[in-house]
Amino acid sequence: MDTNSPRPVRHYVSVCSQAYVAHLLAQQSALRALEPAGGGCHVLCMDSVILGILNKLALPGVRPTLVDDFEDAPLLACKAGRTQAEYCWTAKPRFLLHVLAQNPDVAEAVYLDADLFPFADLDPLWAQLAEAEVLLFPHRFPERLMYLEPIAGRYNAGMVGVRNTSAAREALAWWAERCLEWCFYQPEDGKLGDQKYLEHFPERFSGVADCQDEGIDVAPWNIDRYAPVERGGAVWLAGRVPLRLYHFHQYTLLGGGGYRAVSDPVYTITPEVRRLIYGPFTAALTSALALIREVAPEFTQVS
Repeated sequence: MDTNSPRPVRHYVSVCSQAYVAHLLAQQSALRALEPAGGGCHVLCMDSVILGILNKLALPGVRPTLVDDFEDAPLLACKAGRTQAEYCWTAKPRFLLHVLAQNPDVAEAVYLDADLFPFADLDPLWAQLAEAEVLLFPHRFPERLMYLEPIAGRYNAGMVGVRNTSAAREALAWWAERCLEWCFYQPEDGKLGDQKYLEHFPERFSGVADCQDEGIDVAPWNIDRYAPVERGGAVWLAGRVPLRLYHFHQYTLLGGGGYRAVSDPVYTITPEVRRLIYGPFTAALTSALALIREVAPEFTQVS
């Protein structure tokens, strides 16, 4: 392989409601700093407010699509009976398929929930995706929280990597159909939202792999497996794995610069985790909100 050849553009995909537009801007700003070669983010905007903000900011590589221009009859048929979160999950695999179909230059793409924030480059993720068709991200629950796996599933649907191949598109099409049939935020018959369907991928489709880097998709549900420390300006997990991507599940920004890390007391967020992980993210999110209000002074973040 020619090591001097240019690296392929990294394409990310996200579905964004007003509650997460500042999260998305913080995420993309951090990714641009960590990936100077550039990349792109295809964003399904759940309303015209988000579209207007992204169009006014015109951030490099961000390609917004208004949900009204994307919706088709099958999506609209189930929209009224689902919450906005459930509808976002329903639309996710269909939007991933749309991005792959409409952009033949996209050889591979990674879906990221907007509340994922990078602390280091994502090179290991992309290296492993190059050898797979679909890349999934285990929850990696610690022993004390393993009782959650039968409910929430082995995999977290906040991240999914896919290559633009027939095998990956087949898996996405199956997932999209299942989400149209049923996608609700409640456990029922072995299902939960769009997430538990991912457990069927390894048995149904070829080329499905688990992400092996433990520094990717760290979250409140697994952070107590690691004791984060600061080394050389970076955050390391248990002193051996660099933190690359943290999932700020249940995070809420409060007035006056404060925040609530999680709402569920089952999660353990230590003072060191707050200092090394939640502090930098809160600063980035606050900066993103200030940027939004420069172009949309009337914007009020919806929790």
